[in-house]
Amino acid sequence: HVDPALDQRGRMYFKVHDTQSTTWEDPRAGQPEVTLKLWRQAQRTRWWKEKVRKEVEEMTRLKELKEMSKVDMEILVLDKEPSESSV
Repeated sequence: HVDPALDQRGRMYFKVHDTQSTTWEDPRAGQPEVTLKLWRQAQRTRWWKEKVRKEVEEMTRLKELKEMSKVDMEILVLDKEPSESSV
């Protein structure tokens, strides 16, 4: 049994379960090249979508942290302003 997979850089490799090994070369014999090409395209698309999703999540998280920091700074400024009763 062979499972195609993508590494962290988006390169395709193959997990060969019978030998518990991996290889860059496709060990499946007789598989039509068109089928493999379509699979590769689908895998790359899935890989890129996941990369973009993670990047968007990180950007959103950083934006939320930045907004929280602004609110915290405003609270600090308001806390340091003299109150009317102390004037």
